[in-house]
Amino acid sequence: MNKIPRLILLASVFSMSLLLNGCGAKGAADSVALTEPNAPAMSGTTATDGFLWINFRRQQAGLPTLLRNTKLDNAAQSHSDYQKLNNIISHDEVSSNVGFTGRSIAGDGRNHFTHQQRSG
Repeated sequence: MNKIPRLILLASVFSMSLLLNGCGAKGAADSVALTEPNAPAMSGTTATDGFLWINFRRQQAGLPTLLRNTKLDNAAQSHSDYQKLNNIISHDEVSSNVGFTGRSIAGDGRNHFTHQQRSG
């Protein structure tokens, strides 16, 4: 076999393995967490893992970290449950649908995240 086609084949197989590894969210996140120094440990909870990674990246960029907001967490979970119950993906809720919360995040104020105060 000619060396160039063989290299192309090996590169293709390697690329596909990386892409397929990305399909398994847990495996992909774990492999990144194991290779990055000071990366947050994966908890297996999407909301927590996402929040920790956002703050990890913010710290790397020299930005202040964000504080969790219980109201926002609860509203997001309720809306996620609504979407699952109704088998839809939408920013809006319909009052006649199962799981309608009747709540508006905007009604709680626009600033859902707050920065932690930097010390020093």
